[in-house]
Order: sequence, then C-alpha cells, then structure tokens
Amino acid sequence: DAKMALEQMDGFELAGRQLRVNTVHDKGSTRGIIGGIQQDSLDEGGGTNLNSVSRQALMQKLARTEPAAARPAPIMRPTNIPTTMKSRCILLKNMFDPEEETEPDWHKELQADVKDECEAKYGKVEAIKVEVESQGEIYLRFGAVEDATKAIEGLNGRYFGGNQVSAAYISDAIMDAHL
Repeated sequence: DAKMALEQMDGFELAGRQLRVNTVHDKGSTRGIIGGIQQDSLDEGGGTNLNSVSRQALMQKLARTEPAAARPAPIMRPTNIPTTMKSRCILLKNMFDPEEETEPDWHKELQADVKDECEAKYGKVEAIKVEVESQGEIYLRFGAVEDATKAIEGLNGRYFGGNQVSAAYISDAIMDAHL
C-alpha cells in the first residue's frame, strides 16, 4: 500500500541522511501525509518540486551506470601474504614498458639492476628472467621461500620507473617454463 510505504519511509535514515518522502502530482506539487495531516509542500526545504515527467528524467539520470574514469586502480599491498602457495619463485609485473625501452641490451641492464637490488635487500637470487615481449614481467627464483616472501612484501605496490609494481608467488614449473 502506497500510504503505508510513504509513512514508513518518510524520515528513514539512509547513509547518514534523513529521507523525505512525499507523493507527486502531475502539476508538480507534492503532498505528504505526516501524522494524519495532509501537507502540500516539503517543509524545511528538504526537496524540490518535480512533476512526474521531471522526476522520471531525474531517476533515469541517477540510475546511469557509466564506467569510472580511465585512471587505473592502485595495486593494494597485502596485509597478509596468502599462505596457500608460498614459493621460492616470484613474478614482478609492470616493471617496464617495452615500447619505451630503446637502448640495445636494455633488458640485460635491467636484469642486473633488479638482481643486485634483490640480493642486497632480500636474499640470494638463483635465477632471473626479464620477459622482453611482455608488459613488464620479471621472473625471479630466490634461494629460500623466506627470501621470496621478503621480496614480495618489499616490492608489491612499490613504484619503479613511474609504474606501480605487482609482486606475487609463482610455481617452480611456471618459473622453469620462462627460463
């Protein structure tokens, strides 16, 4: 019943704001029933006078679902690393843009820099592969799972060359496939 919905929803709090519910008539006037007394306007300036056509247009405009701005969502640092698949091997993503790399042997220089930094901060790197034909992927195998975990905690979400890095465990089989 519309009257019961009007009575129950008027004054209802939603997202910290109190709703004002009234009926709409074709001429744009609003009518509400509050405490059994019929009112012809919204008190306290809590709304706008809309006729049924204007209200329908407003509702359609509010219901639009357009994609958010083209800005990519940031990669969130994990608060706890998943324990389901810890490994000595990790994959770093978004480390470089192959279209921007123009120097000859750029990948060898990047590989040496990443290996040196990882060994200085996280532990022995047994193998490393810069996947040149990718969108910034570098595969690493550490000497111990603990070293790989330290690397993920230190590198995931960090910025490198203006790009936010993603770091995750991978299996030994995936690592071996890229060597």
